[in-house]
Amino acid sequence: MNKKRTMIFILLGVLLVAPSLFSIEATATAPKAQQTDDTLIVGQTRGPVDLDCVFAWDSASSATYDQCIEGLFQYDLTDPDLAIIPVLASADGEWLDNVTYEVPIRENVTFHDGMPFNASAAKWNFDRLAFFMNITGTLTEGLAVVQTSSLYEFPDGTPIINNTVADDVGKTLTFHLNSPFAAFQPLLCFGSSYIQSPHSTPAEDYVITANGTIYGTGPYVYGEFTADVEVTFTAFEDYWNPAGAAKIPNLVYKLVSDGPTLMQGLTAGDYHIQPDPLFQYLWDFYEDPWINVTNPGSNLRTAYLGMNTKLIPVDVRQAISYAFDYDYVIAEVYDGYADRLESPVPKGVLMSDYSSQEATTDIIKAREKMQAAGYGEDLELNDNSSWRRGDFLTFNYTYNTDNQIRADLFPVLKDTLEEIGIVVTDAGMIWDDFLYRLYDIEGYTRDMLELFWVGWIPDYNDPSNWLDPLLSTSGGSNGAQFSNATIDAMLADALVEINQTVRAEMYAEIQRILVEEQMPWVYGVNTQNWDCFRGVKGYPSNPMGKEYYAPVEFGTVPEDQWAIPIEPSSGIGIPGYTVTFIAIFSLAASLYLVKAIKKKSN
Repeated sequence: MNKKRTMIFILLGVLLVAPSLFSIEATATAPKAQQTDDTLIVGQTRGPVDLDCVFAWDSASSATYDQCIEGLFQYDLTDPDLAIIPVLASADGEWLDNVTYEVPIRENVTFHDGMPFNASAAKWNFDRLAFFMNITGTLTEGLAVVQTSSLYEFPDGTPIINNTVADDVGKTLTFHLNSPFAAFQPLLCFGSSYIQSPHSTPAEDYVITANGTIYGTGPYVYGEFTADVEVTFTAFEDYWNPAGAAKIPNLVYKLVSDGPTLMQGLTAGDYHIQPDPLFQYLWDFYEDPWINVTNPGSNLRTAYLGMNTKLIPVDVRQAISYAFDYDYVIAEVYDGYADRLESPVPKGVLMSDYSSQEATTDIIKAREKMQAAGYGEDLELNDNSSWRRGDFLTFNYTYNTDNQIRADLFPVLKDTLEEIGIVVTDAGMIWDDFLYRLYDIEGYTRDMLELFWVGWIPDYNDPSNWLDPLLSTSGGSNGAQFSNATIDAMLADALVEINQTVRAEMYAEIQRILVEEQMPWVYGVNTQNWDCFRGVKGYPSNPMGKEYYAPVEFGTVPEDQWAIPIEPSSGIGIPGYTVTFIAIFSLAASLYLVKAIKKKSN
């Protein structure tokens, strides 16, 4: 922390002794981005994939529409617990019964196109969502069903929302659901629930990303998207909440697809903010006197080793879980920028429960589990050489070779699972081939996967958004093919339980069974949230990883928010593993692939 004070003293000394030298030095090194007084510049790897928030399902798209479009409810990004707050709703909604939810509508709100916001405008957006879900069967021929539709359906495909009723006089929007759905308010925080202007948004077509425009009620007005160059925004002068209005008049995303080049741009002063930077650059940024580095804590992104549960029985899954070297993976594969995942629902998520006893690295216990499964029963538990020669089982490890983290995990798995007589073969492949296996696409099946490392980025803050898609029999992202009638029944009951205390108890028991008994995954890591700033402050870093720039203003991040990254060591590696580690990509880049999976599978 004191190193920046020291740098200030040094610069002051130079100023007193050699004014001309200081002037030259300042001209040469002062960050260019800091010299603008009306434009906030953010470094980004890509622009929006889908500009229309009803269809978008990726982080680059949400980083765009989150500046311009708002929902009835959103998360308080300044609250580590991500409390839900009313935005276009004037207050919290009220359950009139277990399937009827009434939301009071905020007054005196104007869309960017000048049209007033009211209950009818809100209803129009949910009717538009229903059209794109093809609930009525009237979807225009050739138009794709909205890719986020599964979030608005029960596991059996029934839509969650039956209909909505707008009352512009009483200023309410009432949702009538087909069945109770306990996560309904969090669902209203998801982008497909956001409100666009009915006057300027096509009712029966998607907004075209390349040359279209979005009209919301947010603090910034969308400008234009120039592919591979920039995305521009201007502050909305008639924003309904003066306290939340954009503090800097213009916002620009500078697009640089190459990660190292993007990082060098922050050092050169090409932009003010680098959200979620590549981890291997954090120390250099920390040592740069112009840059402030922050680390608010873990985010909600997770990564885990999926196991084909149709092929790998529970005793063997438990053995693999106890053989896995968690400390090494965190320290070396993730360069220390991750925390241990102790449940399928990470810490920080509503109703996450870390009280269960998760598997930890214990080779003896892993061998006991193998013996319980019928393998190596005649071997002494401490007879390392015999276990390594066991070759009882062989599993492939499938991954996309362009993902460095996944590639680096192969030699770790090969060496560690050899300790319990399991041979791991290298099934690295191109991204599309991995994707198609993970989602049963075009002749490929999940049966081709045996071991695989994959991540998850949340859609909204509720345990159902992790457990149902990933670990229910009908879950669309259940790559492990885990199917357990007891868990399915418990998940179904928890999804409709309105009493939040009872619901938390139900999810705690579900997590206990999955963590201590069933072990469909090796519970891997929960990644960390780092951001870097150059001459600005006020950015609400948050566990969801959502980007929101209205509160940002010019200045210096307060010293009590600075964080110290991990200082690079002189060498990498722990004896025993034959692996060469290359600079890893940030988890944002790694886990972005999950959203691409979701997108391409629809």
